Amino acid sequence: MKFKIVTHGCSFTKYKWGCWPKFIKWFSDYDVSNRGRPGSSNETISRAVIDSVMELKSSITHMYIMWSGVDRYEVISDDVLHGSETYCNENGRTKLKTWYGGHPEKEKHEYYRRNFWNENYQYYRTLEHILRTQHFLASYSIPYTMMVFNKDVIRTNFFSNSERDLYNEIDWSKFIFYDKNKGLHEYATENFKDDYYPGDQHPPPKAHYYWTKNIMFQSEIFAPKHELDKLEWNPEEIEVPISNDLDYKKKILDTKSASFCGAKWYNATIWLGSGMTTSCHHPLPHKINLEEIKTNPSAIHNTKEKKEQRRQMQCGERPAGCEYCWKIEDMGKDAISDRVYKSKIFSQNALQTAFDTDYKKDHNLKTLEIAFDRTCQFACSYCNPAFSTTWANDIKQKGAYTGLTSDGRNHFTHSHESAEPYKKDETNPYVEAFYKWWETDLHKSLDELRITGGEPMMSPNLWRLLDWIETQGDKMNPNMTIAVNSNLGAKKEIIEKFKKKIYEFPGFELYTSNEATYQQAEYIRDGLDYTQWHENLCDFIWSGIPKAVHNMCTINSLCLESLPQFLETLIAFKHTGKQVNFTLNILRFPSFQSPLVLPDDLRNKFKGDIEKFLTTNEKWLEGMEINHTQRLIDYLDVVKTPHAGAATQDKLQKDFKMFYSQYDKRRGKDFEKTFPIIGEWYRGI
Repeated sequence: MKFKIVTHGCSFTKYKWGCWPKFIKWFSDYDVSNRGRPGSSNETISRAVIDSVMELKSSITHMYIMWSGVDRYEVISDDVLHGSETYCNENGRTKLKTWYGGHPEKEKHEYYRRNFWNENYQYYRTLEHILRTQHFLASYSIPYTMMVFNKDVIRTNFFSNSERDLYNEIDWSKFIFYDKNKGLHEYATENFKDDYYPGDQHPPPKAHYYWTKNIMFQSEIFAPKHELDKLEWNPEEIEVPISNDLDYKKKILDTKSASFCGAKWYNATIWLGSGMTTSCHHPLPHKINLEEIKTNPSAIHNTKEKKEQRRQMQCGERPAGCEYCWKIEDMGKDAISDRVYKSKIFSQNALQTAFDTDYKKDHNLKTLEIAFDRTCQFACSYCNPAFSTTWANDIKQKGAYTGLTSDGRNHFTHSHESAEPYKKDETNPYVEAFYKWWETDLHKSLDELRITGGEPMMSPNLWRLLDWIETQGDKMNPNMTIAVNSNLGAKKEIIEKFKKKIYEFPGFELYTSNEATYQQAEYIRDGLDYTQWHENLCDFIWSGIPKAVHNMCTINSLCLESLPQFLETLIAFKHTGKQVNFTLNILRFPSFQSPLVLPDDLRNKFKGDIEKFLTTNEKWLEGMEINHTQRLIDYLDVVKTPHAGAATQDKLQKDFKMFYSQYDKRRGKDFEKTFPIIGEWYRGI
């Protein structure tokens, strides 16, 4: 079990720059989970504390709570309320849409204040919230410390005897104050007045650091000078407030250019086995220059092709390889493509730096997905020999698929030996370039390293990297996430070995892939045992080893029959309180397996099924999951071709039948029996 410190409060706890929870880790050996929310009332804070305890229970080693202004109240609504007076957030566990601090519409906010708000009542309720929270924490034996954001949170000129008695019930020994009864606001204004950011009343980072050091921990230890220097005011580090994904697109990306995407600079997917690279999983990969990596190992990412695409984005031009996003955005002005999700993981300052920097300059990655080789025990229908040794063996043993005429046909005609140019006993220069870059820069610059395949647990290089982390992990970025994308089909002893290797690493996340249920999943992902996959997923979730589990759905034509039922199995995991989510990634290659190959009546039927799923389950979904689901609905409704240059639908449908009829014979499967709905149409092609 991983122990952690949990913090709660308002924007004095979590803001657009580093607040006191960020600095706790400088004085403690535990991980910190900051669950503060800007604009929170004390009712919101109390509920959030109780919910955190119910979720995390004994894994909490200490709780820090900073109480907020007594004037704030909550508005709960199932509908979207418009306005800018307050903040809104949907709690992923309570599913309450809460407008923190008051009503977002100015007129209604003022009406409430005039007719319903009462100062004495608000002070009384604040004491109730504090007392209730203390009792609940004590019932679970959770150590805790309480603070106030300013001195006006608590008063001693009581309105009634009941208020005085309630005040006396509170355990004030659990509180930390500055100068008798003051809070962070007074500490900051009295000691760091000159450090405030112009026009902002929130304490600056320097005040938060010294509050943590001097008031909370009363420590004599100073942070290293290079860390203290970071606390000095830098206007470039202030981030623009964002309300939603569309707001982000308009304010952060489109203000640079209409095609800007941070992934071109800071993200990469690299197949080291074959020496191929791309900036994300949408553009087709291109070859890494062997001569360049001899002197510049970062050229496994900083290729001439990517640098030209960076220039295009700085100029507002659309790189052709990013067509997936352009197709999504062209569905309508408010359509959200993946360039939003691929960019928002980076700081606004980092994105501005990328946009302002000469496109020829090399950049260290912040997020990286690598595949060491193509070793894999699965041969999924939409995969091919370039990414799976099992697929390659199928082609070697049974020959090429025949009769295919549309794009992607060459994937199934040969074993793609070029995907594995170096034998197991030979040195792979791409792998060695990665390790050189890893040891000089990447182990410090990366925020996330995701290892995929093939199946990574079957690659010797995964274990080589885990051995490095085991012995030299103290050199790494302490906030780095290590993620492994596994099909969860490895032998049990291999999975257990992996768990032991990664157990002590606090930033591990598990990625896995599926998009259908039972026989349909096993048909699409040949080699999969659906029950075994589900059991292994359960074991990982309940082990507590991964801090999050992500399921990636490859949306192809076949999965649509059982996709809603599959997504509901993932929602069941959400009810456990574990962090589990999904993404819906629409397949474009090969085109004949795209959802768009289906006739209109089937597309409309499946669109309706997914709409029903969304209506029924939206309250359980994260914002990203809702957007992905709605995007798929819109895609099935609006988009007509998988990509520019794709064959006509009648040709794609003929290839669909030609491919799966051969797939059935080779793999011992039965399309029509496995997919009864699509099977009726399939029979008539």
